[in-house]
Amino acid sequence: MKKLDFKQIYEKSLTEEQLLLEYVKHIPGHKNSKGEIAPWVIISHTTNKIISSHKTKEDAKKHLQQMHIFK
Repeated sequence: MKKLDFKQIYEKSLTEEQLLLEYVKHIPGHKNSKGEIAPWVIISHTTNKIISSHKTKEDAKKHLQQMHIFK
């Protein structure tokens, strides 16, 4: 039986669903595309760009959760 090193085990255990690809961040004064104040944003880890803007932290977290469910 072939023994796996830590890196091989780690890479084998990772799946796209387990990786955190987006996160919620507070940016005071940020406005959405409609010009409304929406300081809670979802940012992509891969591109570091804002994906969506929300008025409340709860709305942003809810949207992030929905994004992960439908991937």
